[in-house]
Amino acid sequence: MSGGDEAPIVDMPGDAFQPRWSPDGTEIAFYSSGTAGSSAIFVVATKGGEADAIADTPLSDTDPVWSPDGLGVAFLAWAHDHTTMVWLVARERVGGEWSLPIQVTDFLCERPLLWHPDGASLVCRLSDSK
Repeated sequence: MSGGDEAPIVDMPGDAFQPRWSPDGTEIAFYSSGTAGSSAIFVVATKGGEADAIADTPLSDTDPVWSPDGLGVAFLAWAHDHTTMVWLVARERVGGEWSLPIQVTDFLCERPLLWHPDGASLVCRLSDSK
């Protein structure tokens, strides 16, 4: 099978990391530079266009993971001491407005961050850091 010509999807300053296809294939979540030297979670349509910052906590937001229904994106937020917590943004419909980020865990998590196939829960490796 052959593909088409490569084409940029989004034009923004800085680098983009960990692109993740949405379950229906219409969007890509990734992280890139956010405010005050941290990183933020962005979503862009696969056809290209403006990237929307869907989560920009005061921490460094990385590792976006789509929920199975495409209505949520969980991510890790890294503190300066390298501890991480799980956060979540959600929406009521594909293409809808994203909620403000909410902190999901009050304990430290590490990669990988995974959704259960039914979308009802998340799993991460418990961190040994205090």
